[in-house]
Amino acid sequence: MKKIFLVRHAESSISSLSISDFDRPLSKNGILESNLISSKLKENKISIDCFISSSAKRAKSTAKIFAENFNYNTKDIIINSYIYNSSAYDLINIIYNIPNHFNEVLIFGHNPSLHDVAQRLTNKVIHKFPTCSVCCIEFKIDNWTQVRFGKKNFLIYPSQFKV
Repeated sequence: MKKIFLVRHAESSISSLSISDFDRPLSKNGILESNLISSKLKENKISIDCFISSSAKRAKSTAKIFAENFNYNTKDIIINSYIYNSSAYDLINIIYNIPNHFNEVLIFGHNPSLHDVAQRLTNKVIHKFPTCSVCCIEFKIDNWTQVRFGKKNFLIYPSQFKV
């Protein structure tokens, strides 16, 4: 059994036009979103074997906040530069290459590719995938190269929990 958690980076700051898209930091709201959603996952006793993040600043920052809340060593986050500007096909190839000793993996990335991958791997229409969304997909497989279609366990995002 393998589980993938597709995590769209939290809200980023667009306060300065001089900052490249790649280097955009999280906004204050993005930091709050990351703490909220990672806390919700932790409350549900989700155990994570591996964190993989895009090399973009906002994705890495989101991954670090999640890792800190899961007591996961931030130095063990795998940074994959191919996630930034990837297609759905590229992301699926990244999933195929996850080492098999990992069973529950968080991947931090960007839209539209994460949204597309979530729909392709669950064979379900997902109407929205806002910032800091997490889609959990479960596969009845032993090897990541066997990933085809899985069961969508849940999709959560910050506005579901705000009062």
